[in-house]
Amino acid sequence: MPPPPPPPMLQPYDPTRGLISCFTTQHGGAADDSISAATDEALRDLLVDHYEEAFRRLPAGEPPADVDPAGLCLGLLDPVTNIVLNAISLHPQETTNPSASVGMRRHERSRDEWRAVAGKSSRCLLEFMLSYFGLLTREQAGRYLVWARADLSVAVLLVEHELYAARPAPPDPRSGRTRNSLRIAATHGSHPSPDRLVSVATAWLPQRRLEMLAPVLLSRTSQPNSGLSMFTVHDIKTFLHALRHKDDAAAMLRLEESTGLERNSTYTDLGEGRIAITTIVQRAGDYIASLRRPEETKSMLSSYSTHASSTVTVLPAPCTTTKPHPHDSPCTSSQCIDADASTCPYVKSLEMSLYGTIHGFYLRALAMLPSHHIRGVLVAGHCYGPLDPVSNIVLSALWFDANFPLPPADQLTKSHDILDTLTMLRAVSRSLRGLVAILHATSDQLLSLHDILKYLCYAQGDLAAMLQPHLHQRRLVESSPNPFEAAATAAQHPQASAMAAFFVSLAPTKLDRLRALMVSASSNNTVLSQESLTQIHSILGEETSAMNIKPALQPPILCGTALNILRRKRDAYALQQTYIRGRIEQALQEYAREHPSEPKYDLDFDSARKIAYPDDFADYSSSDITRGGLNDTEGVLDTDFMYFDSERDVELAKVLQRMAKKEDVMQSWSAQVDGIFPLVSHALAGCACVVSSGTRNCSGSLERFPQLSARCRGDLN
Repeated sequence: MPPPPPPPMLQPYDPTRGLISCFTTQHGGAADDSISAATDEALRDLLVDHYEEAFRRLPAGEPPADVDPAGLCLGLLDPVTNIVLNAISLHPQETTNPSASVGMRRHERSRDEWRAVAGKSSRCLLEFMLSYFGLLTREQAGRYLVWARADLSVAVLLVEHELYAARPAPPDPRSGRTRNSLRIAATHGSHPSPDRLVSVATAWLPQRRLEMLAPVLLSRTSQPNSGLSMFTVHDIKTFLHALRHKDDAAAMLRLEESTGLERNSTYTDLGEGRIAITTIVQRAGDYIASLRRPEETKSMLSSYSTHASSTVTVLPAPCTTTKPHPHDSPCTSSQCIDADASTCPYVKSLEMSLYGTIHGFYLRALAMLPSHHIRGVLVAGHCYGPLDPVSNIVLSALWFDANFPLPPADQLTKSHDILDTLTMLRAVSRSLRGLVAILHATSDQLLSLHDILKYLCYAQGDLAAMLQPHLHQRRLVESSPNPFEAAATAAQHPQASAMAAFFVSLAPTKLDRLRALMVSASSNNTVLSQESLTQIHSILGEETSAMNIKPALQPPILCGTALNILRRKRDAYALQQTYIRGRIEQALQEYAREHPSEPKYDLDFDSARKIAYPDDFADYSSSDITRGGLNDTEGVLDTDFMYFDSERDVELAKVLQRMAKKEDVMQSWSAQVDGIFPLVSHALAGCACVVSSGTRNCSGSLERFPQLSARCRGDLN
C-alpha cells in the first residue's frame, strides 16, 4: 500500500495575495452580477490577439481555414492551441486533399470582426470560472482571466493561489467538476456540440498518440504574435487522427490493442473488519492536458503573481510579512476597514472558501465516529481548539456526548444519519465564527475581518500551533481571559464555559495522547477503532472528574400541546429520513444489479468525500446551497427538535411553549367558528328559501341575527 501523501507545507504568509480581486464598488469595481467595461474590454483584446494568432497558424485552404463557430478559446491547454483544437474537432473529414488548397485564399478579418468571435469566448471563460469556483463575482473572474491572459488553467491556479490553497492545481480533466464546468461554459458560448468540446478538452490518449502530438503542440505553444511557424497539413491530420481515435476509460478494456495495462489499487481500513479496495485500471497513456508541462504553468503563476504585486500600490506594512496587517491590499486603504469588508468581493470569496474547507473537516470527522455521535458533531462539534480542526470536532463531540447526554425520556429509539444541508451549514458557519473570535482574542493588535479571513485561509483553519503558547500561559495565569470561551460564545456553543474550561485544563501530555490517538484515523480517512475510543473516553473521564460543571437552568415544563408538537416534528423528520434513505438504498441496489462485477455498496460513511460543485450533476445551478443562504440557519431547525434536551434546552423549550400557545388559540378560534357556522348556514339557508319563493318576509330564523336580517332586507328591497 503506498504511503499517505505528506501534509501540506505552509508557505510563508504572503499579505499581498488578493491584489487582483480585492476591491469594492467604491474602488472602481462592478456590481456582483456584471463585469466592468474596462475588464471586459481588456479580456476581449487578449482574446482577439489569440484568435489572430490561431487564424494565422492554420493552413490556408485546409478545412477548417476559419475558427467559427466551434473554435472557442476554451480548454485546458494554452489559449491558441485550445482555439485550434476546438476548430478542427468538428471537421467531418479526417483526410484532406493538398491540391485543393492550391490557389485558395481565405477572408482576412479585422480586429473589429474578431471581437464578435472573442465575445463568445469571453462569456465561456467567465461562466467556467463562476461554475468551477462558485465563490467569485463576474468582475473577479474577469480580472483573474485578464491577469492570466485568458489562459483558463493559469486563471484557476491564480484563484487558488490568492485563496491560499495548500496545493494550487490546474483543473483536473478526470473530475466531474471540470467536465461540467466546461460543458456549462460551452453551452453559454452557443457551441454546436458542448459534449464534443468537453470530450476534446479532457481526452485520454494512449501513449503512442501522446508522443505523436507532443512535438507538434509543444513546439508551438507560446505567447501570441511570437512568429512561430504555421501548422502544416500534416499537423492538422495528426490532430484529427489522434482526436478521432481517442479512447475513453469505459472502452479501454474492450480494445484489442489494450496491451500494457496499468493497475493501481489502494486499500482503506474501514474498521470493524471491513476493508475498501479501490482499483484503477487503465492503458498506458494520459490526458491530452498532460502535454502541458507542469513547470510551465508553475512559472507562469509565479510571474503573474510577482507582476501583480509590483504593479498595485500597497501601503507599507507596519510589521513583518509573516503576520497579517491592516494595509495590504487596495480595498483596505481606508480607516474603516470592516465597513469595506462587507462589500469587498475578495473577502466574500475568502469566507466562502473557508466554508468549503470547514465542510470538508466535518465530513472527515463524521467518517471517524460511530453514527450515534452525529448529535454531538452537529450540536457541539466545532473545529476550533487545541488540536487540528478535524480532531477538534471529534474531541468536542465526544466530550459533549459524554458530559451532556440526552435524558432517557428524550433519547430516540433510532439514531438519524441522513444529514440535511441546513444543519451542516449552521455547524460550519458557527465554527468559522469561533475561529474568527479566537484570533481576535489572541491577537495583541486590532485585526480586521479581511486580515483574519486571509490568515485562516493561509492556515487552512488550523490554529493549533499558534494556540499552544496561549494554552500554557493560561494555565499559569488563571486570571487571563480564556480565548476558547470567546470562541465558544461567538459560535453559540450550548455549553460554552464548560467546554472552554475543558480545553485549557488539558495538560500537554494529554493533548499529545489525544493527538496520537486521532492522527491515524484522521489522515487515513477511517473510523476510530474501539480501542482508541476507549482511551479517549478515559481521558475525558479524568478531566470531567476534576471539573466543576455548573448545572444548567431548568427549562419550563412542556404542556401537553407542546409535547404533541415535539412528537409531530420528530415523526415528520423521521419519516422524511426514512424516505430519503429508502430512495438512496434503492438507487444503490439498482446500480448493483446493473454492475454485477463491481462491489456492492452500503449506505454509510465508508470514507468522507467533499462534493466540490458542480461535480457530476448536469442540472447544476450556481446559486447558494440554500435559497436563503446563512439566513436560513439562524432560526430553529428540524434537527433541533430531534435532539431536544428537556433538562437543558431552555430556549427551545420556550419556543415549543410559544408554538403550543399559538396552536391552542387557533384551536379555540376554530372551535368557536365551528359552533357558529351551523347557525349562520341555517340562517342563510332560510333567507335563500324566502328569496327563492318570491316573498319579502325575512323574519323567522333571521330574528336571531339582526344585522344580517337588516342587510338581507336591504338587498331584497
